[in-house]
Amino acid sequence: MTSPVHKTQDLRHLGIKCRLRKVELPSIEWLQTGDSRAWDAAFPSLWPLAWSAANRRLSHFSPGIVEDIAIEAIREAAEQVDQRRVESYEMLRRLTVVIANRRALDHIRRMSALQRAAQATEPLEGHEDLPTNTPGPFDRLDSVDLARFLTDLADNLPPNQRLLLKGFYLEGLRQAELAEKYSMPIGTIGATLSRALEAIQKELLKHPELMQELKERLR
Repeated sequence: MTSPVHKTQDLRHLGIKCRLRKVELPSIEWLQTGDSRAWDAAFPSLWPLAWSAANRRLSHFSPGIVEDIAIEAIREAAEQVDQRRVESYEMLRRLTVVIANRRALDHIRRMSALQRAAQATEPLEGHEDLPTNTPGPFDRLDSVDLARFLTDLADNLPPNQRLLLKGFYLEGLRQAELAEKYSMPIGTIGATLSRALEAIQKELLKHPELMQELKERLR
């Protein structure tokens, strides 16, 4: 399959450009053929999602690696599409965010482990206590399974909650930007997002081992 990431655009500005124009999205069936034209069409919509997810975690910790993380996330998501594990374009969007977030957290864990090791007064015997070796419940889930789980949760929300939740967490829009985009009072935006999260948390009561970690990842 031709790699979906082979462009020379200034990636820092691609997300802004995509918001200013409507992007025609390819079907998941077309993407599964590996046609580079399909990925050319998909890349402008996937890039802002991957970049936003990585930047949310790394902007203060390691901003120089955000673009690399985003590109790796899109490439890994493309591999899952090629293996016919992604059922829809919406699931592909969520999978891209899941992978970018996961890779960013893995990078933070590795860097934290290196810093701790460098500051240690004695050589470390084993690494059982290092962040990379203590994954939470979400880390033990396959990326595709986690994306499917989150997609199912969101699909059960009312349309207005689903719309704003997607804009806030997937597209990285601030509440003020959502208020301007949808001509809604910012108070309504905040209240709607709160109701959406409350609904998701109620559903997560069926999966208590995942609830706290999901709340942390949605911060």
